[in-house]
Amino acid sequence: QAWTGSPPPRPALPYTNNTAIMRSLSRFLVLSAFCGAGADYDNFPVKSVNIGSAPAVDFYHAAGLEGQGAFDAHAVHGAVLADGSYVMVGKALEAEGSSVKKAFCAKLTSAGAISWVWSSSAAGVDDAANAVLQLPGGGDLLVVGYRSVGGVLKRSITKLAAASGSEEWTAAWDSASAGAHGAWEMAELAKGGGSVLLAGLQNAASSEEFNFKSYGNVIAGEAIVQSLPVAAIGASAPAASAATWTYATATYMTSKAARALTDGTVIALLYKGEQGFATQATLVKLSAAGAVVWGPTDFGGDGTDDAVTGGHGEGTDVAVSQDQTSFYVTGHGPGAHAGTLSGRITKVSDGATAGTRAWSKSYSSIGYAQSGHPSLIKNECWGIQALGDGLVVGCGTGIEDCVGYSGQKLAACQAGTADTRAGAVARPPSVWQSMIVRTDLQGTLQWQRVDQYRPAGEPALGSSGWTALSSASEFVMVGADGALASVNDEGSGIGLLKLLGTGGPTPSPGTSGAGTNSPTPSPPAPATPPASATPSPSSGGPTPSPGAGTSGAGTGGPTPSPAPAPPPASAPTPPSPEGASSTAPPAGALPSTSSGSASHSASGAPCGAAPALLAVLVAAPAALA
Repeated sequence: QAWTGSPPPRPALPYTNNTAIMRSLSRFLVLSAFCGAGADYDNFPVKSVNIGSAPAVDFYHAAGLEGQGAFDAHAVHGAVLADGSYVMVGKALEAEGSSVKKAFCAKLTSAGAISWVWSSSAAGVDDAANAVLQLPGGGDLLVVGYRSVGGVLKRSITKLAAASGSEEWTAAWDSASAGAHGAWEMAELAKGGGSVLLAGLQNAASSEEFNFKSYGNVIAGEAIVQSLPVAAIGASAPAASAATWTYATATYMTSKAARALTDGTVIALLYKGEQGFATQATLVKLSAAGAVVWGPTDFGGDGTDDAVTGGHGEGTDVAVSQDQTSFYVTGHGPGAHAGTLSGRITKVSDGATAGTRAWSKSYSSIGYAQSGHPSLIKNECWGIQALGDGLVVGCGTGIEDCVGYSGQKLAACQAGTADTRAGAVARPPSVWQSMIVRTDLQGTLQWQRVDQYRPAGEPALGSSGWTALSSASEFVMVGADGALASVNDEGSGIGLLKLLGTGGPTPSPGTSGAGTNSPTPSPPAPATPPASATPSPSSGGPTPSPGAGTSGAGTGGPTPSPAPAPPPASAPTPPSPEGASSTAPPAGALPSTSSGSASHSASGAPCGAAPALLAVLVAAPAALA
């Protein structure tokens, strides 16, 4: 099912096109939601780092896709298309309160307005989309994930027309073992554009906990990587036999991603959850024909910074350095503080016969050595991109839940007061924040921004009636001009946070002391405590991963209605172990943005179609009478 932003022509006869009228109404509602209410945001200086060095925010849009039959949409991946527009994919629910998963893909203009939304037409069965790419020359889109066919979850590839979102075909490939389940986790166009690299799993005996990206991990399966020639992607769905090579291993459950090098070789990130972190960040290098060059080599360790037992932790994505000599894995682990969860980046240097871990570093919205209960706050990173001068990572930060806690820690968890620094704003469990991390090539933090979406016209941070809304960055896209755009999971559905790649830094009352790499001082809290908070079980909040107790995102359930939130934490905070300190600018100071206020509103130009579409709908009843 797909729809575009242009209304259909009026019917020639009375009452002959009610379906078209309803579709147009649905288009208007979604367009209005994404455009008319989607451009403000709040930045949190206490948790951000060097915000003055970060690119300015261009726009921040968010919307639900219920009008197109995709309920509680959770975007997990995206891509910038040749014309500068964006696509994002993920999983939703088939109906309000349903447990049936539904794949979707949404295309947005370069200014953030929805062009069309496609959702799977498979009814009553689970399917999900985990990654998307555009074929060479500004061609069609490939959406990969899984689809249930005859009760079996199969590795699926769906071809969509880039202009309209119409589904041309879906290929559903069997596992090597009859009746076993499989899925694709990632897809990438190989350098040169001659083939598509597919990474995922097959041969899973059960479809239980068939979760991906930030909403969890699989608990069974065998990793598989395949190369599919672009020439085989034509007018009809290709068979699995069209793949030119296959790498498969039963030692690991899945391949999180496979990335191409310019010489045709491939680096794949493997995962197995049964043995803790040790086998959750494994790399294998493959030749251009799919043969093993080196590995699989486990880099997970125990997820700490210990000189002997340390390692990356859980791996979620991998990127290749632009000079083709190194690989960068992101994910999360305890790092320097046992019992905590920081975002992680690990550098692995490539070699002729082996890969060598050069370093692993941590990133967090809070210093874990400070007073209070900072360990309640988790930092989880899901997608990484290698730039010419550094790395950019999309993450979520927040309290997951209060299960297993007691006493003062339970009270702090329930109140959302895990962060006791001056200026910290209380946030209840499951109310996440988007965290984008930018480092140099050695992992040294350059800037970190922590934000949440805020509907246009709603009270700003620090104002009476302000609401804490759940937001989390899933994957950061890089445009041809270098501009960054984050695929976000929002309490209200999907989100797109666009930064200005060449714009000036975002003004701020001061830089902040949140991260773990030489943070700078933090400004104070807004004068007015938040009034309410809206938790979202599907907005970047983690799902415990098997074996290690690490996490993914929420359960995909409906977003609860707002509930009263606690006031900001007000206890004084000593300097963090990384050298951060708390300073106090004038009372009532608010975090500022590129527009000099706590909010940013994009122009209404990209949404100009909404009034015209409404006019058509208003006129429609008379035309049909």
